[in-house]
Amino acid sequence: MELKQTLLLGTLVGLVSCHWFDPTDVDLARKERTHVFVNAVVGADSTHCSISSVGSTPTSTTLEETIEACVRLDIAANESSSTCGSGSPEGMGLWVRTPHFSSAEPGEELSLQVTFDRWDDLTATSMVPAEPAWSSARLKSRSIQEGDKIFDEVELNMIREAGEEKWHLIQLLLQIDTVFAPPPSPRNLRSDDPHILVRKHGGSALDNALLVGNGGWIDNAWDLRFRVKNNVAEDVPHHYVLVVHSLSQELHGFWEDLEWARRNNGHVVSGNMSGGEGCFGVSRVGQALLFP
Repeated sequence: MELKQTLLLGTLVGLVSCHWFDPTDVDLARKERTHVFVNAVVGADSTHCSISSVGSTPTSTTLEETIEACVRLDIAANESSSTCGSGSPEGMGLWVRTPHFSSAEPGEELSLQVTFDRWDDLTATSMVPAEPAWSSARLKSRSIQEGDKIFDEVELNMIREAGEEKWHLIQLLLQIDTVFAPPPSPRNLRSDDPHILVRKHGGSALDNALLVGNGGWIDNAWDLRFRVKNNVAEDVPHHYVLVVHSLSQELHGFWEDLEWARRNNGHVVSGNMSGGEGCFGVSRVGQALLFP
């Protein structure tokens, strides 16, 4: 089980870091800009930088042309990583080795610089979030019925230190515990909590993940409740993998704006990139196994 959890976490980090967003899906008010997205996952050996153009680019390019880019991530004056590469101006990605980010402390500032051979440079900073923390996580199997549909309910008792602000993204994966069972699959989630936004913008790996804001805390605790439809036959052994991402504030705000942009055409998507569009954020990942 330990090996399976490790492989699963690596897969999730890759999915959330890379295959999540095509900027051309959103009609941004500010066009003719370079778009960069980076989610630096604390504890991951490498970080993916997604680079593309939004609308027309500042210089004339064709699909046959390439751009050259260099990415530098700094955690301190003497701790940095960088890489360079080339690709299509319509979209390319660069991986940066970041094993030293594992030592990053909550509240520490990380910085990003992206340079190009033909576009303006982009810079951004982001604060390292605190680790996701909870006092208990419980699964209430087949506890809710809506018509002919049966739902499992998850009760997640989140906690934080006094004075902390925390933002999260929550996913739930189903694992069938039989021989030759398929790999874990993400499940669609529902919640009636007004401080939780069901996220549908993005690739299939993030469909119906839950974006959790900072407004529902009571005395540094939060009893989150959400549900998932149970389509598994009662005699089939299974469990869930609960994945909780603790997000930097700018990363949560960026993903939240993308969701509202999906619902309301013309919604402005915020970001923290200087010199272009996009977001540089930081996240930490925690997980738990939930059995019926």
